[in-house]
Amino acid sequence: KMLNIIETFVNLQGWKFGRLDGNTNVASRQRLVDNFNQDESYFGLLMTTRTGGVGLNLTGANRIILYDPDWNPQTDAQARERAWRFGQEREVTIYRLITAGTVEEKIYQRQIFKTALSNRVLQDPRQRRLFSQRDLRDLFTLKADAGSLRSGGDGSTDTASYTQGIGVVDPSADVGN
Repeated sequence: KMLNIIETFVNLQGWKFGRLDGNTNVASRQRLVDNFNQDESYFGLLMTTRTGGVGLNLTGANRIILYDPDWNPQTDAQARERAWRFGQEREVTIYRLITAGTVEEKIYQRQIFKTALSNRVLQDPRQRRLFSQRDLRDLFTLKADAGSLRSGGDGSTDTASYTQGIGVVDPSADVGN
């Protein structure tokens, strides 16, 4: 619905634009992107993050405005990367529109948390970069075993060690009202 509101505003301004969303015919998507990239009279290309986030080359864009954060921070990252492509000759600016006190703000906060958690895991020197044959076999063997949540002896798990200092509330804790 938000894309419809933005489209109405752009129409009222009389600006030339394209629109790419889940209802856009797959066959016409590339033509729409090509027109946008080649025709400098376009004000913009309106699209949802999910539709515009994968496989598009938007070198005609020098501003990306994100208004609908996705639960997966990598989806938004991919959408931002559409304009930073080989052939881009202009500086690209990213804007993120978030209204305080909305679900979008909460989703964005979760994105920040997920990114911090992911970075913490990936930067942990205890993490191996390669899997052994045994690791791969264990990964694809589906069974519950005593080691599925390895305990550190103090009741903590591997997962708990990654969330230290990130402000995670223990779900079993009594947090009051």
